[in-house]
Amino acid sequence: VAIIIVIMMMTRHGSRTLLFSVLSISHFLLLLLLNTSSVVVVQCFSPPHAHSPRPINSIIQQDNTHRRGIQLWSTENDDDTSASTTETTKKVPKLIVFDLDGCLWKPEMYELAWYGKGSPFQPDGKGNLISAGGDKVYLLGNVRTIFSELYQAQGSSAAPLVGISSRTDEPDWARELLDKFRLDDGVTPLAAVFETSSMKSSSDLIEISYESKTSHFQRLSARTGIDLNEMVFFDNERGNCVQVAKLGVTVAHVPSGVTSKSYQAALEAFPTTSGQVVNIDI
Repeated sequence: VAIIIVIMMMTRHGSRTLLFSVLSISHFLLLLLLNTSSVVVVQCFSPPHAHSPRPINSIIQQDNTHRRGIQLWSTENDDDTSASTTETTKKVPKLIVFDLDGCLWKPEMYELAWYGKGSPFQPDGKGNLISAGGDKVYLLGNVRTIFSELYQAQGSSAAPLVGISSRTDEPDWARELLDKFRLDDGVTPLAAVFETSSMKSSSDLIEISYESKTSHFQRLSARTGIDLNEMVFFDNERGNCVQVAKLGVTVAHVPSGVTSKSYQAALEAFPTTSGQVVNIDI
Protein backbone atom coordinates (compact mmCIF):
# COMPACT_ATOMS: atom_id res chain seq x y z
CA VAL A 1 0.00 0.00 0.00
CA ALA A 2 2.84 2.43 0.89
CA ILE A 3 4.63 1.81 -2.41
CA ILE A 4 1.49 2.50 -4.42
CA ILE A 5 0.97 5.78 -2.56
CA VAL A 6 4.59 6.86 -3.27
CA ILE A 7 4.24 6.16 -7.01
CA MET A 8 1.01 8.11 -7.19
CA MET A 9 2.54 11.10 -5.42
CA MET A 10 5.62 11.09 -7.66
CA THR A 11 3.44 11.06 -10.73
CA ARG A 12 1.26 13.98 -9.69
CA HIS A 13 3.38 16.41 -7.64
CA GLY A 14 7.07 15.92 -8.30
CA SER A 15 10.10 15.36 -6.04
CA ARG A 16 9.28 17.91 -3.28
CA THR A 17 5.96 16.31 -2.71
CA LEU A 18 7.71 12.95 -2.87
CA LEU A 19 9.92 13.93 0.08
CA PHE A 20 6.90 15.00 2.09
CA SER A 21 5.11 11.75 1.23
CA VAL A 22 8.08 9.62 2.26
CA LEU A 23 8.24 11.39 5.61
CA SER A 24 4.50 10.92 6.17
CA ILE A 25 4.67 7.25 5.29
CA SER A 26 7.71 6.76 7.58
CA HIS A 27 5.81 8.42 10.42
CA PHE A 28 2.84 6.14 9.78
CA LEU A 29 5.01 3.02 9.71
CA LEU A 30 6.79 4.05 12.93
CA LEU A 31 3.49 4.50 14.78
CA LEU A 32 2.28 1.15 13.50
CA LEU A 33 5.49 -0.52 14.69
CA LEU A 34 5.26 1.04 18.16
CA ASN A 35 1.63 -0.05 18.61
CA THR A 36 2.49 -3.59 17.61
CA SER A 37 5.43 -3.66 20.04
CA SER A 38 3.23 -2.43 22.92
CA VAL A 39 0.82 -5.25 22.38
CA VAL A 40 3.66 -7.74 22.39
CA VAL A 41 5.18 -6.28 25.57
CA VAL A 42 1.88 -6.35 27.44
CA GLN A 43 1.26 -9.92 26.40
CA CYS A 44 4.77 -10.99 27.41
CA PHE A 45 4.60 -9.51 30.91
CA SER A 46 0.99 -10.34 31.74
CA PRO A 47 0.58 -13.34 34.14
CA PRO A 48 -0.29 -16.40 32.08
CA HIS A 49 -2.92 -17.56 34.61
CA ALA A 50 -4.18 -14.53 36.50
CA HIS A 51 -6.84 -15.31 39.15
CA SER A 52 -8.91 -13.16 41.44
CA PRO A 53 -8.15 -13.54 45.20
CA ARG A 54 -10.01 -16.29 47.12
CA PRO A 55 -12.92 -15.02 49.21
CA ILE A 56 -12.01 -14.95 52.93
CA ASN A 57 -14.93 -17.27 53.70
CA SER A 58 -13.43 -19.89 51.45
CA ILE A 59 -10.08 -19.66 53.26
CA ILE A 60 -11.70 -19.99 56.68
CA GLN A 61 -13.81 -22.94 55.56
CA GLN A 62 -10.76 -24.75 54.20
CA ASP A 63 -8.79 -24.05 57.41
CA ASN A 64 -11.61 -25.41 59.57
CA THR A 65 -11.82 -28.51 57.42
CA HIS A 66 -8.11 -29.13 57.93
CA ARG A 67 -8.34 -28.68 61.71
CA ARG A 68 -11.30 -31.01 62.10
CA GLY A 69 -9.08 -34.10 62.22
CA ILE A 70 -6.75 -32.90 65.04
CA GLN A 71 -9.11 -31.92 67.81
CA LEU A 72 -8.15 -32.76 71.39
CA TRP A 73 -8.78 -36.40 72.34
CA SER A 74 -9.23 -37.36 68.67
CA THR A 75 -7.81 -40.72 67.61
CA GLU A 76 -8.85 -40.62 63.94
CA ASN A 77 -6.53 -39.47 61.14
CA ASP A 78 -7.66 -36.83 58.66
CA ASP A 79 -7.15 -37.76 55.00
CA ASP A 80 -5.10 -34.59 54.41
CA THR A 81 -2.95 -34.80 57.56
CA SER A 82 -0.29 -37.19 58.78
CA ALA A 83 -0.72 -39.41 61.82
CA SER A 84 1.76 -37.25 63.74
CA THR A 85 -0.72 -34.34 63.87
CA THR A 86 -3.40 -36.41 65.60
CA GLU A 87 -3.38 -36.17 69.38
CA THR A 88 -3.90 -39.19 71.56
CA THR A 89 -6.05 -39.34 74.65
CA LYS A 90 -4.33 -37.87 77.71
CA LYS A 91 -4.08 -40.31 80.59
CA VAL A 92 -5.78 -39.13 83.77
CA PRO A 93 -5.20 -40.29 87.38
CA LYS A 94 -7.69 -42.59 89.07
CA LEU A 95 -7.11 -41.16 92.55
CA ILE A 96 -6.12 -37.61 93.59
CA VAL A 97 -4.94 -37.31 97.21
CA PHE A 98 -4.51 -34.12 99.23
CA ASP A 99 -2.70 -33.30 102.43
CA LEU A 100 -4.65 -31.03 104.84
CA ASP A 101 -2.68 -28.65 107.09
CA GLY A 102 -0.77 -26.06 105.07
CA CYS A 103 -2.02 -27.62 101.83
CA LEU A 104 -5.78 -27.03 101.95
CA TRP A 105 -6.03 -24.56 104.84
CA LYS A 106 -4.24 -22.32 107.31
CA PRO A 107 -3.35 -22.20 110.15
CA GLU A 108 -2.24 -25.75 110.84
CA MET A 109 -3.91 -27.65 113.66
CA TYR A 110 -0.76 -27.80 115.78
CA GLU A 111 -0.69 -23.99 115.80
CA LEU A 112 -4.19 -23.91 117.26
CA ALA A 113 -3.34 -26.73 119.67
CA TRP A 114 -0.59 -24.65 121.26
CA TYR A 115 -3.30 -22.50 122.76
CA GLY A 116 -5.70 -25.39 123.35
CA LYS A 117 -8.47 -23.56 121.53
CA GLY A 118 -9.57 -25.17 118.28
CA SER A 119 -12.94 -26.88 118.24
CA PRO A 120 -15.75 -26.01 117.96
CA PHE A 121 -15.39 -24.03 114.73
CA GLN A 122 -18.04 -21.59 113.57
CA PRO A 123 -18.58 -20.04 110.11
CA ASP A 124 -17.95 -16.31 109.83
CA GLY A 125 -20.32 -15.77 106.89
CA LYS A 126 -17.41 -15.10 104.52
CA GLY A 127 -16.41 -18.70 103.74
CA ASN A 128 -14.00 -19.00 106.67
CA LEU A 129 -14.24 -20.74 110.05
CA ILE A 130 -13.48 -19.25 113.45
CA SER A 131 -11.92 -21.39 116.19
CA ALA A 132 -13.03 -21.37 119.83
CA GLY A 133 -10.04 -19.10 120.49
CA GLY A 134 -11.12 -16.61 117.83
CA ASP A 135 -8.55 -17.61 115.20
CA LYS A 136 -9.64 -17.54 111.57
CA VAL A 137 -9.13 -20.77 109.59
CA TYR A 138 -9.26 -20.22 105.82
CA LEU A 139 -8.89 -22.26 102.63
CA LEU A 140 -5.70 -21.72 100.63
CA GLY A 141 -5.30 -20.90 96.96
CA ASN A 142 -8.17 -22.16 94.83
CA VAL A 143 -9.06 -25.16 97.00
CA ARG A 144 -12.77 -24.33 97.16
CA THR A 145 -13.10 -24.06 93.38
CA ILE A 146 -11.03 -27.17 92.69
CA PHE A 147 -13.05 -29.26 95.14
CA SER A 148 -16.28 -27.87 93.68
CA GLU A 149 -15.21 -29.02 90.21
CA LEU A 150 -14.23 -32.45 91.52
CA TYR A 151 -17.60 -32.74 93.25
CA GLN A 152 -19.50 -31.79 90.08
CA ALA A 153 -17.55 -34.38 88.10
CA GLN A 154 -18.71 -37.22 90.34
CA GLY A 155 -20.67 -39.82 88.42
CA SER A 156 -18.60 -39.46 85.27
CA SER A 157 -16.72 -42.60 84.25
CA ALA A 158 -13.56 -40.54 83.76
CA ALA A 159 -13.80 -38.68 87.08
CA PRO A 160 -11.03 -39.56 89.57
CA LEU A 161 -11.64 -40.51 93.17
CA VAL A 162 -10.49 -38.00 95.79
CA GLY A 163 -8.68 -38.92 99.00
CA ILE A 164 -6.74 -37.51 101.94
CA SER A 165 -3.37 -38.32 103.46
CA SER A 166 -2.70 -36.23 106.57
CA ARG A 167 -0.52 -36.48 109.68
CA THR A 168 -2.28 -33.62 111.44
CA ASP A 169 -1.92 -33.34 115.21
CA GLU A 170 -5.69 -33.03 115.68
CA PRO A 171 -7.60 -35.53 113.48
CA ASP A 172 -10.99 -34.70 115.03
CA TRP A 173 -10.52 -30.98 114.41
CA ALA A 174 -9.53 -31.70 110.81
CA ARG A 175 -12.66 -33.81 110.23
CA GLU A 176 -14.79 -31.02 111.68
CA LEU A 177 -13.25 -28.54 109.26
CA LEU A 178 -13.99 -30.87 106.33
CA ASP A 179 -17.63 -31.01 107.45
CA LYS A 180 -17.99 -27.26 108.02
CA PHE A 181 -16.11 -25.72 105.08
CA ARG A 182 -18.45 -25.25 102.10
CA LEU A 183 -18.01 -25.56 98.35
CA ASP A 184 -18.79 -22.75 95.91
CA ASP A 185 -22.55 -23.35 96.25
CA GLY A 186 -22.33 -22.37 99.93
CA VAL A 187 -24.23 -25.50 100.96
CA THR A 188 -22.25 -28.65 100.13
CA PRO A 189 -19.51 -29.55 102.64
CA LEU A 190 -15.95 -30.20 101.54
CA ALA A 191 -16.28 -33.75 102.90
CA ALA A 192 -18.86 -34.57 100.17
CA VAL A 193 -16.05 -34.73 97.61
CA PHE A 194 -14.82 -37.97 99.22
CA GLU A 195 -18.20 -39.69 99.00
CA THR A 196 -18.62 -41.96 96.00
CA SER A 197 -20.91 -44.84 95.11
CA SER A 198 -17.94 -46.99 94.09
CA MET A 199 -16.64 -47.10 97.67
CA LYS A 200 -18.27 -48.63 100.74
CA SER A 201 -17.58 -45.52 102.80
CA SER A 202 -15.94 -42.13 102.36
CA SER A 203 -13.57 -43.15 105.17
CA ASP A 204 -12.02 -45.63 102.74
CA LEU A 205 -10.50 -42.64 100.93
CA ILE A 206 -9.36 -40.75 104.03
CA GLU A 207 -6.12 -41.42 105.89
CA ILE A 208 -5.66 -39.13 108.91
CA SER A 209 -3.11 -40.51 111.34
CA TYR A 210 0.42 -39.82 112.53
CA GLU A 211 1.81 -42.83 110.67
CA SER A 212 4.08 -42.37 107.66
CA LYS A 213 2.47 -41.31 104.43
CA THR A 214 3.89 -44.32 102.67
CA SER A 215 1.69 -46.40 104.96
CA HIS A 216 -1.26 -44.18 104.09
CA PHE A 217 -0.81 -44.78 100.37
CA GLN A 218 -0.27 -48.49 100.67
CA ARG A 219 -3.61 -48.77 102.51
CA LEU A 220 -5.36 -46.49 100.02
CA SER A 221 -4.13 -48.67 97.18
CA ALA A 222 -5.24 -51.86 98.95
CA ARG A 223 -8.73 -50.53 99.69
CA THR A 224 -9.40 -48.96 96.29
CA GLY A 225 -7.58 -51.45 94.08
CA ILE A 226 -5.84 -48.53 92.36
CA ASP A 227 -2.15 -48.89 91.57
CA LEU A 228 0.18 -46.32 93.13
CA ASN A 229 1.36 -45.15 89.71
CA GLU A 230 -2.22 -44.13 88.92
CA MET A 231 -2.37 -41.59 91.77
CA VAL A 232 -1.52 -37.91 92.17
CA PHE A 233 -0.61 -36.39 95.54
CA PHE A 234 -0.38 -32.76 96.74
CA ASP A 235 1.59 -31.87 99.87
CA ASN A 236 3.23 -28.70 101.22
CA GLU A 237 6.04 -30.56 103.04
CA ARG A 238 8.87 -31.68 100.79
CA GLY A 239 9.92 -34.58 103.05
CA ASN A 240 6.51 -36.20 102.63
CA CYS A 241 6.66 -35.58 98.88
CA VAL A 242 10.01 -37.34 98.50
CA GLN A 243 8.86 -40.41 100.45
CA VAL A 244 5.62 -40.86 98.52
CA ALA A 245 7.24 -40.20 95.11
CA LYS A 246 9.48 -43.23 95.67
CA LEU A 247 6.35 -45.39 95.61
CA GLY A 248 5.64 -44.38 92.00
CA VAL A 249 3.00 -41.77 92.83
CA THR A 250 3.02 -38.49 90.86
CA VAL A 251 3.73 -35.98 93.65
CA ALA A 252 3.43 -32.18 93.54
CA HIS A 253 5.19 -30.06 96.16
CA VAL A 254 2.92 -27.06 96.87
CA PRO A 255 4.44 -25.09 99.78
CA SER A 256 1.91 -22.27 99.31
CA GLY A 257 -1.13 -24.53 99.04
CA VAL A 258 -3.06 -25.82 96.04
CA THR A 259 -3.89 -23.27 93.33
CA SER A 260 -5.61 -23.77 89.99
CA LYS A 261 -2.28 -23.40 88.19
CA SER A 262 -0.46 -25.90 90.39
CA TYR A 263 -3.36 -28.34 90.14
CA GLN A 264 -3.38 -28.22 86.33
CA ALA A 265 0.41 -28.40 86.15
CA ALA A 266 0.44 -31.57 88.27
CA LEU A 267 -2.18 -33.22 86.06
CA GLU A 268 -0.13 -32.31 82.99
CA ALA A 269 2.95 -33.93 84.58
CA PHE A 270 1.04 -37.15 85.31
CA PRO A 271 2.23 -39.88 85.16
CA THR A 272 5.64 -39.29 86.75
CA THR A 273 6.90 -42.58 88.15
CA SER A 274 10.62 -41.83 88.24
CA GLY A 275 10.56 -40.89 91.92
CA GLN A 276 11.11 -37.22 91.16
CA VAL A 277 8.89 -34.60 92.77
CA VAL A 278 7.06 -32.05 90.63
CA ASN A 279 8.29 -28.81 92.20
CA ILE A 280 5.41 -26.39 92.01
CA ASP A 281 4.89 -23.13 93.83
CA ILE A 282 2.46 -21.18 91.66
